[in-house]
Amino acid sequence: MSRSRGRWNQKPRPPYHPPLKKVTYNLDRFTIYDIAQGKERQKAFSLAYWNRESEFAYQRSLIKDEIKKILIAAAISPFPFSKFQRGVKYRWALDPLSVEGSLKDIGGRFNIGDIDRGAFPMFPALYLGEDKNTVLQEMFQCPPEGIEGLTSHELALTNSDSIAIVSVYGSLETIIDLYEPQRLQGFVDLIKNFEISSATKTKLKKIGDDSRKVTTIEELLSAVYEPNWRSMPMQLDLPSPSQIFGQLVSEAGIEGIRYKSKFTDKSCLAIFPHNLLGLDSFIEIMDPCPPEVKQRRLEKKLHLELTNRSRKSDNIKLTRKSHNIILSF
Repeated sequence: MSRSRGRWNQKPRPPYHPPLKKVTYNLDRFTIYDIAQGKERQKAFSLAYWNRESEFAYQRSLIKDEIKKILIAAAISPFPFSKFQRGVKYRWALDPLSVEGSLKDIGGRFNIGDIDRGAFPMFPALYLGEDKNTVLQEMFQCPPEGIEGLTSHELALTNSDSIAIVSVYGSLETIIDLYEPQRLQGFVDLIKNFEISSATKTKLKKIGDDSRKVTTIEELLSAVYEPNWRSMPMQLDLPSPSQIFGQLVSEAGIEGIRYKSKFTDKSCLAIFPHNLLGLDSFIEIMDPCPPEVKQRRLEKKLHLELTNRSRKSDNIKLTRKSHNIILSF
């Protein structure tokens, strides 16, 4: 009896698993010399592009007033719109007209975010799309079919269920319409004669840069619609050409830019709320809102109140000296 009881009281042995084979994947291989060379190349890239953009900036500053006038003349007016879509991440669901998200990180295609506050002043933009699919693809910056088996949501590391989308309507007093690019011929004529020094040309040639300055409408559109516009601000701390174009439009007091989505070919709007002129310019949510929604209508008065409130709560001190650099193409 005692032996029988002993067998029943014994703990079961865990199943036997053979030891796993050790597998090593060589993701990359480099030497100390390669690291040093990489740093030198990065330094060469930064110096060449900074020199080029600074030289263009100086030339444009000499005709700053002419650029403003020509952009105002190129704008269309008015621009009413309806049933456009606004998408925000879930944390902003109760404030879908907030533009704070556009100031995060590097900013958006047509506005400058936190690239280098001392050198490049930030300014916000409110981004809208013609339909929900366009809004989602522009938010994730990924094609709708995904890449290599991953969906656009997975590539953006975002849960597709945690997005809030609302329908909006409104009217803008003035916009630059990239669907009518011929209206920007005067702007192209102003900047097409910009030149850079021979020393900067030599630096650009050494790093293999063969990009051309903007001399035609087609080249302007190519610069503004550059698919990899994020590479310049992310890698070199310099705004992209589309962000500089947005800065010029914003500084001219124009309320927005209408452009084509690179993913769906549908219309998108980049609206500069700080330029809304008055009662005739507004953006408003179409459907009834929960009582917790902070604002359902955005106009100049409301935007100024929200901006002032945000500035009072911002305790970040700038430590870099402002160079007031405005870049060009």
